[in-house]
Amino acid sequence: MILSLINISIAARSNAVMDILTHHYFTSIFSEKNSKYWNPIISWKNKYVNGNVKEGRKQIKILGKYFNIHVAFTDGWHKHKSIMISNMCMALFSFTIDIMVWKQFVNVNSILLGLIYFIISGLLWNKVFMYYYTKKFRK
Repeated sequence: MILSLINISIAARSNAVMDILTHHYFTSIFSEKNSKYWNPIISWKNKYVNGNVKEGRKQIKILGKYFNIHVAFTDGWHKHKSIMISNMCMALFSFTIDIMVWKQFVNVNSILLGLIYFIISGLLWNKVFMYYYTKKFRK
């Protein structure tokens, strides 16, 4: 549950950054930073070679093949959008896991199986294994 809360908090923070960049960039703290990266009016061009759509996307060569650079690495808005989406997914995943684990502890079948395990274990320990031990060493 804690992991879900952390992830949803990070997603909310990133969404707030996206909203500030979109609607209040010029009056935000981001206007004091690198405007080419943070200003959404011009930062969207960072994904293109020389900022020109006609020159195509910036690419990186990996193992002899060229791949477009992901937009999350080109400007602040897309970076925070990627952070928001990935943290929302992680929050949902960890919350689902938490619910599944919680259901296992609350599940009646699990409780019955646990009781059966402890009864059998207790009986074997006290009546079988310890009986042999006490009988052998009581003399």
